[in-house]
Amino acid sequence: MQDVLAEALFYAYFTDGRDVGNTDELIEFLQKRS
Repeated sequence: MQDVLAEALFYAYFTDGRDVGNTDELIEFLQKRS
């Protein structure tokens, strides 16, 4: 599970350029991935 989450965060930050430090942005990203 941790590997999947780490990979998703890496992708969100480095590929999509998302601000994963912003709670609302992080929640939105994770909802789209599920």
